[in-house]
Amino acid sequence: MNFILIIAGLVVLILGGNWLLKAAVALSLKLEIPKIVIGMTVVSFATSAPNSS
Repeated sequence: MNFILIIAGLVVLILGGNWLLKAAVALSLKLEIPKIVIGMTVVSFATSAPNSS
């Protein structure tokens, strides 16, 4: 059972990272700012935000 939960967690983590990347690129295109700025701000805030556990 634990193995299934670990696999499911990894799948959710990968899908969430993919969603974050696509959303960050879409935001940079919509606001017409360089992608590196989005990479240094939005993605860094999202990855360093404290979790609830």
